[in-house]
Amino acid sequence: MNVNKVPNPEEKIKYLSLPFINDKSEIIGRKMQQTVKDYFPNIILRVAFKAPATIESHFPYKDKVTDPKALSKVVYHLKCKAKDCIDSYIGESKRICNIRMEDHATDPKLHVYAHYQLPGHEMDFENVDMLGQKMVHQYF
Repeated sequence: MNVNKVPNPEEKIKYLSLPFINDKSEIIGRKMQQTVKDYFPNIILRVAFKAPATIESHFPYKDKVTDPKALSKVVYHLKCKAKDCIDSYIGESKRICNIRMEDHATDPKLHVYAHYQLPGHEMDFENVDMLGQKMVHQYF
């Protein structure tokens, strides 16, 4: 394609967007351009490829919840309820916060669980501070 070409007023540019699956998509795009050029010489077809839809794109409202404990993709702060304990934990999770808190309370492999099991210590799973949430931007 020559970008310095002087536009011909009789030529019309048309655009087509196709899903990009694999190299076959590019072959189909070139064949469509050639077919348009053969049958409609005054039309220039420009083909653009876009990523196919993902499962996530079909659920645009999944993270538009008002309850902070039902959010996903969060950074959170857990504190120990023990009077003289200043220990706390800052974590990040892609999962829903309530589910992640259940993990902390029940999974022996996690540091929060180990602290939770110390005599007189109790993590404050009911008052989790949400420090932030990852925002997801969709580009079209």
